[in-house]
Amino acid sequence: MPSSCSESAIIRIRTSGRATCTFSPAATRASQSLYARRRCWRVPLSSPGTRPPPASWRTERTASSSRRTMRAVPPGLPLSCVILRVWRIFAIPAARATTPTQPRQKSCTVSCSRTGNNKEALSVRSAWKEEPLMRVNTITCHDVYNVGAALQAYALCRYLRERGHDAHIIDYKPDYLSGHYRLWGGVSPRFDRPGLRLAFNLAKFPGRAAARMGRRKRNFDSFRRTYLPLTARYDSFAALCAEPPPADVYLAGSDQIWNTLFPNGRDPAFYLQFAPAGVTRASYAASFAMDAVDPAWAERQRAWIGALDYVSVREPSGLALLEQLGITGGEAVMDPVFLLPAAAWRELVVPVRRSKPYLLVYDFDGSPAIRAAAEQLAAAHGCEIVTVLKLPYGTPDAADAGPDGFLGWLAGAEYVLSNSFHATAFSLILHRPFMTYGRQEKLNSRMRDLMEIAGLPGRKRADEPADWDRVDERLKLRIAASEAYLSRVLHES
Repeated sequence: MPSSCSESAIIRIRTSGRATCTFSPAATRASQSLYARRRCWRVPLSSPGTRPPPASWRTERTASSSRRTMRAVPPGLPLSCVILRVWRIFAIPAARATTPTQPRQKSCTVSCSRTGNNKEALSVRSAWKEEPLMRVNTITCHDVYNVGAALQAYALCRYLRERGHDAHIIDYKPDYLSGHYRLWGGVSPRFDRPGLRLAFNLAKFPGRAAARMGRRKRNFDSFRRTYLPLTARYDSFAALCAEPPPADVYLAGSDQIWNTLFPNGRDPAFYLQFAPAGVTRASYAASFAMDAVDPAWAERQRAWIGALDYVSVREPSGLALLEQLGITGGEAVMDPVFLLPAAAWRELVVPVRRSKPYLLVYDFDGSPAIRAAAEQLAAAHGCEIVTVLKLPYGTPDAADAGPDGFLGWLAGAEYVLSNSFHATAFSLILHRPFMTYGRQEKLNSRMRDLMEIAGLPGRKRADEPADWDRVDERLKLRIAASEAYLSRVLHES
């Protein structure tokens, strides 16, 4: 047998208690050829001066840890005994010692060599390796009874958890985000005058009561309870500042949290102004969803975004807005829904049972262009028209769907026509023929940028063939860059 063996066996122990072990043939032969002796020696690894094992054994300690005894197994025992005893020494204590913020990974190397007296020996070397596992709290508009908002919040949190982090969504619900199903209040700005508030609320009360008891709200509430890991509820920015949920990293995003057309874009909470000093603050795929910075809020956005440790936006056009604010070093990353593969989304799908093929319409504005295209496409391909929102045409069969139900309707559609960013995103992920249209509210930069990233900027018809392999390759490049950004933020590399 050669004087030394370069092959070695590695046993990696994680806090979950699972291990993988690979022994080389050379190490196996060495363990079987050594002289047999049915005795064992206990070697306290952290106490010097203890009687060492026989000369044919050498144990090395390369990192300090709590006091632990290693059983030096005499050569000649079957290889299964070696594996079992090393397992008992390292795996079981590691599985018991779980720390939520920084669990450690044990690496144990077993190799064969010769000692000074020319006897073959096995050398066991172990070391602790710190593996980053952080508490991460994200903040976004997660509970506004909007399909895209709920699914992107779910996607980011699930992605972080699958990477081993303790991730939660901050359940931030100030007054302007909690009035969707309020029975009283929530007056439109046009009627927010002393003489009109009462009349407005009385007129709205029957519809609000019906909606509060409706199936759509129940489906969204069920999705939130089942799939969104939330912190304690915060109903104001002051409450969030007074006692923020503890975390190692705070992430702002994704979706239109920086759009100053809406109250959330003017709320310092979505710029992580509540986070304690010394904690990492970063944005992930935050969206302005605008073509220009609002001058009235430019100064405050400059200060708030400039205070972040890492900055990323969802659209490449958002980088230009950061430059308008004088902020450099930002990155453009993909919406969180792209961080999960299509298979993960299909696990979430609630199947739709329907005898006839259908096309799905998700239209926020009642667009005449979408209606004309839907009716023409339905006539040409013999499809029914199903709408996500109630429109003057089609059947609103998908109107009561929650986020998982919406995925079922989209996954089963022959075609998808929408002016929704996330309907476009899931059409790309699930390979559904689609057509995207502009919005009336000038929120089109996000859809335009996404179509360019996918390589489909000139798409004119939903039944126009798409090269999905090419689309996937283009998306993968951007997804890889997005994952690299998160890895830097979470100190994984």
